[in-house]
Amino acid sequence: MKLVACLKGGRGLGEIFSDVKRSEWYFESVTAMASLGYMESDAHDGNFKPNDKVTKSQLSKIVRNISNAHDLGVEPDKTLTGDEYATRQELALETAKLYTAGQNTDIDSMDVSILKKFADKDKIADKYKKPIAFLAAGKLLNGTKEGFMNPETSATRAEVAALLSKAVLGTDTSKMYDYSEAVKNVTGKGVSQE
Repeated sequence: MKLVACLKGGRGLGEIFSDVKRSEWYFESVTAMASLGYMESDAHDGNFKPNDKVTKSQLSKIVRNISNAHDLGVEPDKTLTGDEYATRQELALETAKLYTAGQNTDIDSMDVSILKKFADKDKIADKYKKPIAFLAAGKLLNGTKEGFMNPETSATRAEVAALLSKAVLGTDTSKMYDYSEAVKNVTGKGVSQE
């Protein structure tokens, strides 16, 4: 079963974080994740900080928030603990798990030949090749304009929001909460990341 959140229609998307402008590539994803209460602002200044790196513990908490909200039973990888930064390949694994939860999809039989599209395919650890191939085949993960996956690079908050929102909402961003719901979740009534 593909995760499609039953969300309210509303007044459209407004800027809920001063550092996330409507013109940014991640605007809709960040707004969706905040609206749903899966990610929230920085506790100190209320900004989203889209370019900050995500720790393994933070990624684990976000995955649990999504899994619990949809009764998926998806457990984050056991390595997602501590204050080390989560990598893009770790994010891909968690996204694939959430996206396929409840579906009759066998990622283990995934053909990894699609990974040849990434110039740095040899840097992808074996554990992550099939989930990344799955996401690339489904056009959920495209890599950079230059053709790199950058699997060992730390994932940013914007990247986490973008990829995980695709697992939750698909690519249809027309079903997001309205601005007032987003503000309610971001200002402390949503799910905490801590």
